[in-house]
Amino acid sequence: MSYTVKRKNRKTGKTYIYETTSVWDKELKQPRQISRYIGIAKKKGEIQLKKEKPRVKVAQSFGDVYFLKEIAKQLKLNVCLNEIFGEKIGSQLLELAIFKAIKSDSFYLYEDWSEAKPIDNTLSSQDISKILSELEPYEFFKKWCELNNKQSVVYYDITSISTYSAYNLLAERGYNRDKENLNQLNLGIVSSAEDELPLFYNLYPGSISDVSTLDNVLKFTKLYKLKDIIFVLDCGFFSQSNIKNLLKNKVNFIVRLNPSTNEYKRLVSEFEEISTNIISLNKEGYYYEKEIVKFKGEKVVAFTFHSESKKAFEFNKSSNKLNEVDEYLKDNNAKDLKEYLEKHSLKNFFNEDCTKKIKPQIAKELQSMGKFVLLPNPCKTSALKILTHYRNREHSEKIFDNLKTELGYDRLRTHSTKSAQGTIFVSFIAVILYTNIISKTKNLKLTVPEILNSLANLQKFCVSDKEYFFSEITRKNKNIFENFGIESPI
Repeated sequence: MSYTVKRKNRKTGKTYIYETTSVWDKELKQPRQISRYIGIAKKKGEIQLKKEKPRVKVAQSFGDVYFLKEIAKQLKLNVCLNEIFGEKIGSQLLELAIFKAIKSDSFYLYEDWSEAKPIDNTLSSQDISKILSELEPYEFFKKWCELNNKQSVVYYDITSISTYSAYNLLAERGYNRDKENLNQLNLGIVSSAEDELPLFYNLYPGSISDVSTLDNVLKFTKLYKLKDIIFVLDCGFFSQSNIKNLLKNKVNFIVRLNPSTNEYKRLVSEFEEISTNIISLNKEGYYYEKEIVKFKGEKVVAFTFHSESKKAFEFNKSSNKLNEVDEYLKDNNAKDLKEYLEKHSLKNFFNEDCTKKIKPQIAKELQSMGKFVLLPNPCKTSALKILTHYRNREHSEKIFDNLKTELGYDRLRTHSTKSAQGTIFVSFIAVILYTNIISKTKNLKLTVPEILNSLANLQKFCVSDKEYFFSEITRKNKNIFENFGIESPI
């Protein structure tokens, strides 16, 4: 039974009201009274009830997810996803990509991770598998390219992704860039030079060579309405047929001539290192010569570039490798050396039984050090611009580094073809976010993981569905939000 008790405090003059309840204490075997404070007695029988302290229902690591969602808004990435896949699936895909950008873990860990984050979509492994297996990315690429159609220079490059799966129809043996004895998929990405963002990708069977994918990519650029662009390509895409096809389709390009071709060897051997043609790029001096060459009857201008600093770097690298061979021979027999030389791309420097260095071959290698040949079309562009466009290809290489290193795709562990394609699409969205952050971190001098880890310390305490508050924000996190033009949530 409960009843009310009033107690007056002499010092304050206030009357405090308690609710008292009689209970039976089983241990002492006697009745006890438990009192609960209700409030302060006011005039006319009113009671000023005590203020309840808010009880936190859940604390969420908030800052990193909030930051990535704001980046997606800046890029209109969320709008693009919602328009193509619908708001529900679009929101789920974005949050899966955010998980990849932050954790780079397998999707079966997503459900546990999302419980401590301000995530709108709670998805089980089965839910994620269903979403990934039903994805068709091509309409998204079309819309994404439409949003980013102000590009004048694009890069195309390809990488291999190793897989353990025996059920993926695209997984085949081929040239594995990571030197792994596994089946692989080939992933070709087209990215923009101006925004440093990936635009679209294609998946190819693992046995397909780089050079044979170019015709297919040109068709997709037309489909996605990317016009008046310069394609910048590495030597893996050079072939006489590709040059002819590019010229036939009136595609502007800068292609590096493959060093294995006779034309390259001739241009390098005839190059005069003391030349009046000299340009400067990134504090490096480049000599160059240009000459008209023919491929399958088509005329193209070839620019042969030479850099002394590049030559010194390549010479030291090659010398160190050869010195390593000498050290290797001290502790190993010549029989094992053949495999060692093949692994380190040094077999051409030695005779058949790998016991003697071939000096003429070393001399040829020395002659070509510091040199490369670029084929631009049209050739009205200055040598400096041609060189700059090609050197900036490192942005596309960083995209692959982010995909395979930071986002954990050195191995693909999904089984079916459809789930692998869906997984790579989500990772592509994550790479868009990741790449955009990298392009804006110069002033902060922080890496992307350092930024996300710092922001993860910003906590959101949820009292109810509508009531919440945040932890204090550090100066470091304020600077991050300011640097990216994002309004602080606090």
